[in-house]
Amino acid sequence: MPSHAERCSRPIKLTRSSIDTLTGVVSNDGSFLKACGSRLANRCPSCSEVYRRDLMKLIGEGLQREVDGGTILSFVTFTAPGAEVFGPTHTRPTRGRKDGTTYTYPCPCGARHKNGDEVLGTPIDPATYDYAAAADWNAKCSRLLAVTMQRLSRLTYGNTRTSTGRPRQLQWVRVAEFQRRGLVHFHVIVRGHIKEEHLHTAVRGMGTPGETGHIKPTTSHGIGWGHQCDVRRVVRGSKHGVGYYLLKVVGYATKNAGSDSPGLNQHEWTMAKAGAESCACKHPLTCSDGPDEMVVTIDDHGNETTLTVSNLSKRRDDRCVRHRLARRGWGFRGHIFAASGQWGVTLREIRERRTQHHHARSQPTLRAFLQANLSDPSLPVPPILVEWAVERASPARR
Repeated sequence: MPSHAERCSRPIKLTRSSIDTLTGVVSNDGSFLKACGSRLANRCPSCSEVYRRDLMKLIGEGLQREVDGGTILSFVTFTAPGAEVFGPTHTRPTRGRKDGTTYTYPCPCGARHKNGDEVLGTPIDPATYDYAAAADWNAKCSRLLAVTMQRLSRLTYGNTRTSTGRPRQLQWVRVAEFQRRGLVHFHVIVRGHIKEEHLHTAVRGMGTPGETGHIKPTTSHGIGWGHQCDVRRVVRGSKHGVGYYLLKVVGYATKNAGSDSPGLNQHEWTMAKAGAESCACKHPLTCSDGPDEMVVTIDDHGNETTLTVSNLSKRRDDRCVRHRLARRGWGFRGHIFAASGQWGVTLREIRERRTQHHHARSQPTLRAFLQANLSDPSLPVPPILVEWAVERASPARR
């Protein structure tokens, strides 16, 4: 049976060196393949399946204890603003009839789009669509979600505190999903009963401005949520129970989330470009997405002239980490999947379990020993330490 690395579509080739700590002799143990670890199903189905199972384990361990204990769970969706902020897009508005059939309304462009039409979600007029605002919203929405969950915690628990004296906070896991128009919205599984009026208050505010008791809508860095945010209660044993929402969240986590690869349409390319322009890096003169150098010259008459000079050290594909993430995520640079502090296990713990299971008899690495030795200098030195190095990335198999 092929190993995980052999099933990977884009394996990484590593070389291993063994260090004899008694003699100091370093020997080359040869080359080995390591799986790429991508979470995206369209890039590597094998690694994406491993990531999916890890998320199922992480969310499941956090949910099972709470569900068995009778805790109510909620599924909350937060969406981005609509056409009033960024510009109109092609849509397929529908409405169900009494006989069970569906009636499709015309799109704002005047056409009745079919289900699966490639233009759905794309701007009706790309020239007037605010791509810069869309990329900026993606870049700031993670912080907006954190602020919103803090407000929901206060509305749900009030001044209730834990046994340690800290304010009681909601525990949740969330996943970011990219809409076809290029904007992010979030799906959140929450421990506890989130009331619809509390969500309405957090998203849209309450009362009239200027009156006593008025609560402003939740905003962060000048951005807020759209009008289609909703909350559903997760009921055990029903059609839309725990398992339904668990699979839904995990499915979003392995879905393609933006990209700047070849073969994209013009809308996706423009979103990738706007995403790169929405962030700055610490290496503007060497990063290919950084600004060009501005040079001020003075002519013979004493007039200043500003010239834009492209740095010759820049390479077309040489981008910093921030710009790579911003391009692929169309401005969004956060984690696709995240969990609050007290949810339960973490992805790191789950991966460490799997590593210990597969490599229970393998020698410790030099890096791991040095880190452990910093906290406990009395640790005995193993007779053999290994060190890994990347040799090259092998081409993707087709």
